[in-house]
Amino acid sequence: MASTIFHPEMGETADLTALFQTHHNFRNSYAVQWQASRDAEARAAFKRLRIRPKHIHAANSATYMTRFTGDIFTALITSQAEDKLHEAGLCCMEMLLD
Repeated sequence: MASTIFHPEMGETADLTALFQTHHNFRNSYAVQWQASRDAEARAAFKRLRIRPKHIHAANSATYMTRFTGDIFTALITSQAEDKLHEAGLCCMEMLLD
C-alpha cells in the first residue's frame, strides 16, 4: 500500500485501501481517522510504530471530513507520528489548498 496525498478541491480522491486518513490540524498536530470495523488493526499499527494517539474517541463520519462512511474513530497525533504512518504506507493525507 502506498501513501498518497490528495487535494479535494482539485477533484482528487483518497486511496480507499489505506487504513488511516490524516489531515493537518494546527501547528504540530494532525487528526487521524480510521474505520471502527478496522479498530484492532489500527491500534496494532499504532503499537507497532510506537505512536501514542491522544483523545481517541468514536464518532460518526457525517460529522468529520473523511472518506470513510459509518462509524469511525478519530484521534490527534504529532507530525512525527504522521510521518511514520506515511513511511509505513498506511495512510492517505488530505491536503487543502489555501
